[in-house]
Amino acid sequence: MKTRDQPATVTLLAGSPVLIGANTRLRLRVYGGRQYGTILRLSAAPSAGRAGATTVTLQAPPERWTSFVVHVGTLSPGRLRRIDLAIASEQLPQAYEFYLDDIALGK
Repeated sequence: MKTRDQPATVTLLAGSPVLIGANTRLRLRVYGGRQYGTILRLSAAPSAGRAGATTVTLQAPPERWTSFVVHVGTLSPGRLRRIDLAIASEQLPQAYEFYLDDIALGK
C-alpha cells in the first residue's frame, strides 16, 4: 500500500519492444478519487530502462470512471516497450492512489 509520502505509480512493461505507428492508441479508464478526482501523468518509452521524457496529463473527475485515448505513437515513435502512469502530486497533493481498468493498445 502506498502512503501520501509515496504516491502510487504503475509501469506497464512489454517483454520486447512493440512496433507502433503514429496512430497507435492506448485506451484506458481511470477512476477519479473521492473528493478531488485523479490527475495522472502518462509517459511512453521505447526501452525498459526509464520512463519517457514527454508526458500527457489525464484528469478524472471525482467518483467516476473516465475513459481516455492517448496517441502513444507521438510519445514513443516507432516502438514501445514501457508505459508509466504516476499521480501528478504537484497538482493534486491529496491523492496517493489510483485505479485503472480496460487497458488496450491498438489503432
